[in-house]
Amino acid sequence: MGEIDWILCPFCGSKTRTKIRKDTVLINFPLFCPKCKQKSLIEAKEFHIYDGENTETYFSYNPQYANTVEHLKEADMDDENVYSPIDYNGQSPIPKCQAITEMDADVKAVEYFIRTGKLYPGIDWSYSS
Repeated sequence: MGEIDWILCPFCGSKTRTKIRKDTVLINFPLFCPKCKQKSLIEAKEFHIYDGENTETYFSYNPQYANTVEHLKEADMDDENVYSPIDYNGQSPIPKCQAITEMDADVKAVEYFIRTGKLYPGIDWSYSS
């Protein structure tokens, strides 16, 4: 029947009363946690659960151009000088403050995340929620 796992509460991390298969896709699914009594609308795909109210996005940042999330928010993204000069056949422009300048570190970060599920400590990270 395929791999099956519990949906964990996005608030307290406890098992809910709902299980999903790896190929299950949920959109705006009403989830209730019997432990913390919280209700939320979630999305799920390949065992990844997304809660629109508690979503965090992590990204690398280049401290030469921005050392806090506040600087990223203040940047004028219409100014082409904000973007890295990298051009890879149709790739979206990347702000200099989010461009990784060492490709070896980028590869290590991806491998580290795949193995551990954690952010690589050799790169500067920031997040927005």
